[in-house]
Amino acid sequence: MHMSPLPFGVHAFVRTQDVADALAGAAGDGSLPRIEVERTAGRLPDYALPDGRQIVLVELTPSDNTEIAALAARIAHDWAGTPVIAIAAHPTVDQLRQLMRAGVVDVVVPPIHASDLRTAVQHAGQALSRLGVENPTAGAAPAPGGQVVTVLRAGGGAGATSILTQGAVVAARRKAGKLRIALLDLDLQFGNAALYLDLQPRATGLAHLIEDPERLDGALLSSAMASHPSGVDVLAAPGEMLPMEAMTPDFVETLIRVARETYDLVLVDLPGAWTDWSYTALARSDRILLVSQHTVAGVRRAGRQLQTLVHHNLADKRLQLVMNRFDGGLFQNRKLRDAEQALGRKVDFCVPNDFEAVAEALNTGTPLAEASRRHPIVKALDRLIGPVEPVKAEPARRCA
Repeated sequence: MHMSPLPFGVHAFVRTQDVADALAGAAGDGSLPRIEVERTAGRLPDYALPDGRQIVLVELTPSDNTEIAALAARIAHDWAGTPVIAIAAHPTVDQLRQLMRAGVVDVVVPPIHASDLRTAVQHAGQALSRLGVENPTAGAAPAPGGQVVTVLRAGGGAGATSILTQGAVVAARRKAGKLRIALLDLDLQFGNAALYLDLQPRATGLAHLIEDPERLDGALLSSAMASHPSGVDVLAAPGEMLPMEAMTPDFVETLIRVARETYDLVLVDLPGAWTDWSYTALARSDRILLVSQHTVAGVRRAGRQLQTLVHHNLADKRLQLVMNRFDGGLFQNRKLRDAEQALGRKVDFCVPNDFEAVAEALNTGTPLAEASRRHPIVKALDRLIGPVEPVKAEPARRCA
């Protein structure tokens, strides 16, 4: 995907010629601003940066605690308000955590790929926009207490990930960047959230977080996120299949707690299979969206999921049933009544059917909300994701 040139400059302090050449090559297609490269002798410059909107890249040794401390001091004083991206070879989870605590907004791991660099610069650019040039200290740490919405699919092909990715962008655009939104793709084996939004998963993503859950905090979580232009941060599923037992209930509980403390809205995509940790995710959610389709198989699978939710005491006021790709036509109400009778409960939301438009959005990585804010699916998702507020005891009917 070609990205338009960004409205800020980039200044890089590098040690090696290989990194200098990689930066020049990555910026060669015009999708990044010109990168001013300055070779250093292993020490950070001790002067303040020129005024203006810019981002700094710093090549350093992640195992050198003295160097990280010096970088933290520079960020706190001479470079206050300037987003800093670290270029660090083979950092461990603990070293990543140190870098994020030092104040860097992102980390790029050599060998440097153009897509990784563009993602990091875009992420830093969003941080620059939030900070503002006039008031670089604006934007304090997010308040805890964000809402967690978890999507549970009634079976393969229900369209749960489509609803989540498209709905996240709708919510982000509705609040015009004022809502911090995280999308956690916990489908370890078949997760597609990043793909549907045309995002490159971070090298330091979910798999790295799983390695040491005790060190997981807001800074480390942010470092693992891929940022979408709409403002949605995505924790992508691992590039390689992991066994379902790679995650534990303790890890998922910590992940959701940290995400809730860091973001206003946390959207969680689960695998189709039940695990002990998927139960933990559902139990820690403010809303549970059970996504099905209006087919015989879809309704039957939704019924089985409902039985499991009842068994685990999760079929309470948090649970909302979503009928995706609903094409009611003249007999819309009758079709709903038939489905509800079979399920033994009301359908709370319907997302209309437009397979071609959704397929185009997913295949190109261009969200429906960018193509048409008035599209019926965009309107339905706006109601479905809804404002960040406590769930009412009796949610309004959204299918009529």
